[in-house]
Amino acid sequence: MRVVEVGLADGQPHVQFDATAEEAEAYYTEHGHAHVARVVAGGRPVPGSSCVDCKQFTGCEVVPRRPGVLGLSSRVAPLRKVSVSDLRYHAACPAQGFLRALHLPKNDEYGSAAKLGQAVHGWIEKLHRHPGWPPCAVGDMPPESEN
Repeated sequence: MRVVEVGLADGQPHVQFDATAEEAEAYYTEHGHAHVARVVAGGRPVPGSSCVDCKQFTGCEVVPRRPGVLGLSSRVAPLRKVSVSDLRYHAACPAQGFLRALHLPKNDEYGSAAKLGQAVHGWIEKLHRHPGWPPCAVGDMPPESEN
């Protein structure tokens, strides 16, 4: 087994290791294994620039918190949510979508498509509460004349 380093500036090869596989294994056991184990085990987390993209950022105990910095309030902001109805209102009229998001009194909140979707979901949910398998069968379909 041979490990050769080639210099980028001068192109000269430098042999770093030249031995048999057994000697390489013994060298690793003596000099490398403890170091690799330390690196893999890691240590105490240290916050850095990569924290910005981390999915655990908001719940991480290592990232320092500075309430009131830049004049911002220290209260926790509520989670945001968007529903299909919110998107439908926004598609029809962004101003209407905004006003609905303010939870103002509503008038005829659900159109016919939304009412039909709710009815279908309710029907499927009712069928899936029945014991046995499969939960849905052809005989469970409503008569053709029934809406």
